[in-house]
Amino acid sequence: KNGQRINTLLTISELNNEDDETIGFVGVAIDITSKRIAEEQLQKSENENNAIINAVPDIFFKLNRKGIYLDYRNNANQTLLVDPDVFIGNSIHNILPPDLAKKSMDALEESFNTRKIVQYDYSLEFNNKINYYENRIIAISDSEALSIVRDITDRKEVEESLRATSQNLTILIQNLQSGILFENNARKIYMVNQSFCDLFGIGLPPESLVGFDCIAASESSKNLMLEPDLFIERITEIVTSEKIVVNDLLKLKDGRVFERDYIPVFDNNNLVGHLWQYRDVTEKKQIERYAILQQELGFNLAATSTIEQALNLVIQAALGIEGIQAAGIYYIQHPKEELELIVHHGFSPEFVNKVMSYDKNRFHYQLVQKGEPVYGFYNEVIPNSTLFAAENLKQIGIVPIKYEGRIIGSVNVASSSGERFKYSVQLSLEMISAQIGGTLARIEMENELKLSQRNFQQMFETIDDFMFILKGELLKQILLLNDGWVIQRRSLLGCQFYRFILQHDETKRLSSLGKC
Repeated sequence: KNGQRINTLLTISELNNEDDETIGFVGVAIDITSKRIAEEQLQKSENENNAIINAVPDIFFKLNRKGIYLDYRNNANQTLLVDPDVFIGNSIHNILPPDLAKKSMDALEESFNTRKIVQYDYSLEFNNKINYYENRIIAISDSEALSIVRDITDRKEVEESLRATSQNLTILIQNLQSGILFENNARKIYMVNQSFCDLFGIGLPPESLVGFDCIAASESSKNLMLEPDLFIERITEIVTSEKIVVNDLLKLKDGRVFERDYIPVFDNNNLVGHLWQYRDVTEKKQIERYAILQQELGFNLAATSTIEQALNLVIQAALGIEGIQAAGIYYIQHPKEELELIVHHGFSPEFVNKVMSYDKNRFHYQLVQKGEPVYGFYNEVIPNSTLFAAENLKQIGIVPIKYEGRIIGSVNVASSSGERFKYSVQLSLEMISAQIGGTLARIEMENELKLSQRNFQQMFETIDDFMFILKGELLKQILLLNDGWVIQRRSLLGCQFYRFILQHDETKRLSSLGKC
């Protein structure tokens, strides 16, 4: 009536009388519009489902509740474990390995009971290669289910590669000597290594720190720093800037020095975390300071003119090295060939009196003559010695002083610390010893030259003759004029000898002088 077209099902039946004669027709028209729409929607839905199924690169198996294969579709175009002629109509138990068959039947039963997708992964050796699969089972009726299998071998290989890379990276980080801390963008600890815990005195295993709040952790660690508030302020400044920082210096109350690096970690321009690296550079900084100390010592020694002054400079330099409380310098005195203690600091008078000198037969003298530095506990270096214990000294070092391969003395140091001398301390002492050797030899030669000149001058001043020194034809030195000649020295120095002769008539006398 409203002009709308409808779908009808028209049924016409023949109408007969008692004599079976056709007397008319009976027509029945049924409105099937709703049914037709429902059928069209069902067809559309089936087409859409088929399109989706065809687009999914998986293998579909239809099974009944007993695990019998009813049908399949291989959208992945993969080689099947067995031919369809073998598995269609056959049971899972006859096709799959026992463990996998049981796992599949359990998942199938669970899906029928819950009407939910049940998923599991499994592996099969196929063509001499281990392949990995993902199976999703979903009940589609009370008696049938779909098993949707996807080959995930490539994904598993990538995951395994990533897992191995991550594991190797973790092992690398855990074995780095520097302390590593990685926190996420929420400032929570994501990864930390044992070296970090050791540096900051954290008595917990690294894995137990994962998830800790880094802001709170920094607050608890700040009291280790020489400037606690500045430590927190600097962290905030670095994190806020989101820029790489290297060799950021931290000084601790216990005397240690740390260097800190910071790297902001981005993924597609999004900050995902903060990577920190801490290194204990205490010894490195000590070596740098000792290098400056040695340089200054070298300048001072170059201007030194006495052995005692030079040795005192060395004592001061040695005492400037960390951990050294006492020092003394022995020098081999000639002609006695004894080691004699020339300068010292930090020892008691009683101790000094007992170690003032060592002759050739003493152990200390022989130890120095070996020419190699010796470091260690006093009872290791000098057996049966109790002198150092009375001084409360534990570690000693004996460094020979050499010049042109000859032993001329030794630098001796001592420490009350129970820790052995660090490499930086040993290196600095040996550098100091190398410098003093050349200086002592220079001062000795200068003193000998001065003494020789003084003796030479005194010798000629006792001679009652006129003597001069020539360099070529020039008068270089007038040593003495006898009473018969009154000639000023300054007027003759630099004159040519023959001009000096021509100025005088007494040739014979001058000739005689020339023979002297």
